[in-house]
Amino acid sequence: MPPSDASASVITMVENLRARLNARGINPRAVKLPGDPGTPLEGALTIAAGPSGPVVATIDYGRPYPLVTADSPEHSEERLLAYLDQPLPAAVDYTPEQVFELIQKVGEHYIDLMQRLAEPGSSLLIQLPAGLPLDRVGCLDGVILYPLNTSAGQRSLPPTALEGAEIHRFLSTGDILVRAELAQPWFGQPGGGLRFTLADDFTGIRDLVAAGRLQRVSYR
Repeated sequence: MPPSDASASVITMVENLRARLNARGINPRAVKLPGDPGTPLEGALTIAAGPSGPVVATIDYGRPYPLVTADSPEHSEERLLAYLDQPLPAAVDYTPEQVFELIQKVGEHYIDLMQRLAEPGSSLLIQLPAGLPLDRVGCLDGVILYPLNTSAGQRSLPPTALEGAEIHRFLSTGDILVRAELAQPWFGQPGGGLRFTLADDFTGIRDLVAAGRLQRVSYR
């Protein structure tokens, strides 16, 4: 049976949007569209239904977090592309020695946080100060960060989340409101790593990078 006019229209819209994403060099797994095969990267963007219309959302650890509202499906496509088109400051190069020094400086801060979160199910709403080395696995978009070099097992990442994923490294350069907790065991992984989830509504990691509150870090 051939698709209805409405279904054909949706298919055409999705195909056109994917073509525009491909023209921008966007990893196909970094944006989840209807009918896409395979597993999206952690933090992948998508267009979802919101309480008052479509929203551009990021999917982190299986949960959608809205980032941008839209008036219609067509408008949501343009909002998605505009969100991806935000100019971002270039990553700053660090030597391995500089990165090691950053990690050493904040070690006691992270240990103190983990002790305060030792009670099962506990969490804290805190401001991350400037100068913290952080990272995430997946794509740049998302709302979840970890202390730099946290192992995959401590993050409770499913094995599929590591396939084709990148590690995005950051240095906090301004106060960032987060919900801090310890990752719970999941997918056969032990968990236990410090997890920071951005606590401001409609704010993703890309927004913080664009605003200069997170600095992308590269090193060899």
